[in-house]
Amino acid sequence: MSLVRFGIHHQATQLQLTFDGPIIPSTDATNVSNYRVVVPNRYGSFTGPGVSYVAVNWAVYDQTDNTVTLTTARPLNVHKLFELQVKLPCNNGNIVTIEFGGKKSLGGYINPHAGNAVVKVANGKVVKG
Repeated sequence: MSLVRFGIHHQATQLQLTFDGPIIPSTDATNVSNYRVVVPNRYGSFTGPGVSYVAVNWAVYDQTDNTVTLTTARPLNVHKLFELQVKLPCNNGNIVTIEFGGKKSLGGYINPHAGNAVVKVANGKVVKG
């Protein structure tokens, strides 16, 4: 499973998860209660007092490329670290955690300084438009 983040600054944050194979049943992939974004406490820990969570409002599954695109309830600061917890029955109910944040997790953005220029990752390739 891999994660790519889209959206910076005031843009909505979307997290695109790519799975090694199909999620069966696919309704599990679209159930937002199977995903949780963890905000670390002031000490940078993802466990213990002071940890908070950001809700996932939407989960859209694309079975053609086995991706789920999650939209969070609020934008996430691109400069901070977060953790995504994924709990799907196809993984025997085990929670998979993925730490993300910083520019290295960005898969695309709209460059506000270059008008409509868009750079994004599509199937592992960089596409400019």
